[in-house]
Amino acid sequence: MLRVLYLHGLGSSGHSKTVSDLRRELENTYGGEVELIAPTYTPESAQAWRNYIDVADKCDVVVGTSLGGYHALKLAEHCINAYYVVVNPCYDPREMLRKYVGQDLPNYSDPDALGDRFTDSDRRRFEPLEFGQVHKPITWIIGENDAVIDPGAQRAFAIEHVGCELIHTSWGHRVEDANYLANKIINSADYPFYQF
Repeated sequence: MLRVLYLHGLGSSGHSKTVSDLRRELENTYGGEVELIAPTYTPESAQAWRNYIDVADKCDVVVGTSLGGYHALKLAEHCINAYYVVVNPCYDPREMLRKYVGQDLPNYSDPDALGDRFTDSDRRRFEPLEFGQVHKPITWIIGENDAVIDPGAQRAFAIEHVGCELIHTSWGHRVEDANYLANKIINSADYPFYQF
């Protein structure tokens, strides 16, 4: 069985449309041979990735979108035994989250309640990504129409600091084709039952 950990971004949850669509595509295409684990967590917590070390180590593929992409890349940086697929990852949260300072963030356990206010101190807790020469394979999907995280800046960072497979799509910031992402997940692990 192929196990996939999906880490969502800011303002999302493990029950988002992206997760539902991805789960449907994986189940429809690959049957019971794929398990999608999609926890709801607080991605604005700089150390959130640490909570998934044990889970990720038992997964074949870790997927992260936006700020969830940062957490997936932190797991890859620490050589957790998995393949990685990131979509428009927030690769520099210290800078990219500056615009959220002073705002109330979502409360994932109670959507009707206000979340905590995001502070400058919260923002500064994010550690920069620092890849060594060796890390697990990473597929980095860039939405060329992303208005949240600049596609050119993503490309430059990935080439200079990470060393990974770059894929360009016509997407905006969000996953616009769950079937395409499902195929990339399966393909990234080079799973034997996958057929072109």
